Amino acid sequence: MSNGKIELLLENLQSRNSSSRSSAAYLLGQRASEIAGPQRDSAVSLLIGAFGDEPSMLRANAAETLGKLKATSAISALTGILDDADEAVMKKAAEALCIMKAREAAPKLLEIVLSSKAVLKMHRGHAAAVALRGIREPSCAPNLVLALRSQNAQVRAHAAIALGGTNVPGVNEALISALKDLDWMVRFNSACSLGELKNGKSLRPLIRTLNTDEDGIVKSGAARSLGKLKKPSAVPHLLSCIRKGDERLIREAAQALSEIRPRGIDDLRLLANAIREIKKRTIQEPVLREGLGCLWETYSKWAARLSRMRSRGNSGIRPPPRFRSCPAKFARKPPRQGKIKMEAGQ
Repeated sequence: MSNGKIELLLENLQSRNSSSRSSAAYLLGQRASEIAGPQRDSAVSLLIGAFGDEPSMLRANAAETLGKLKATSAISALTGILDDADEAVMKKAAEALCIMKAREAAPKLLEIVLSSKAVLKMHRGHAAAVALRGIREPSCAPNLVLALRSQNAQVRAHAAIALGGTNVPGVNEALISALKDLDWMVRFNSACSLGELKNGKSLRPLIRTLNTDEDGIVKSGAARSLGKLKKPSAVPHLLSCIRKGDERLIREAAQALSEIRPRGIDDLRLLANAIREIKKRTIQEPVLREGLGCLWETYSKWAARLSRMRSRGNSGIRPPPRFRSCPAKFARKPPRQGKIKMEAGQ
């Protein structure tokens, strides 16, 4: 984009028309990578000045664009509008601070996460928790660990999210304990955060959650994290939950399996058997077809991986046959893998 057009957007950012100013703030964000030098300084100054203007959409667009510009000089101003009356403005400011890894904003974000006020405990608390997770400020960890014992379930849930970016001693253990929380959202967020920390000590607790938790969403969070741990010992448990799981759990487990290196032909056979069982279920539950397609893709990936690991023509595996009853985007032949054969009752 030419400098002249950027200058035009900067002029529109000073227009008396609020819609023009809002559009200019948004368009500058779309072209943030093209703005440099004096134009960038001017844009940052004008965008910060827009925080005192109406409508709220202008403030939200200005905050978003400052994040894309990674304008560290705006951190103080962005921290200030975390108290904005409009929730969308607060969320865009939190996202911008997260992009810039603004550790200076961590105390204010922590305050929002720990607040039990009705106006803060839902979407604002979630946005602040996600930002804290991205900023990864270790000094926040002790207060967040204590927050896992709060009487307010929303505070506990938001603390569990934020701890996903804080890999300091004691955090992993606190999240493992939170897997037993009475609130399903706390358990789900804790399971997901354990996957972000990638600590091998969380393997067994996550497997236990996958096998015993009564909530399917919590199970799906545990499955997702097991995939991030990449431990082959989780394969039988993921395959077992697939057979009885809903569409979401099947999809998450299939994605997790695709991230894990199979131990050998036996794992591929177990996956083939699970696919057959899910295929039968699709007759009564068509919604499972997308999850089934994910499983077929995982099978193809495993077959290719094992074929590369073994001598050509002696792998004992072959890619799945064309699966015509799943959606068209999944009904395709996998790439040829050489002479391979699957033993599990084709």
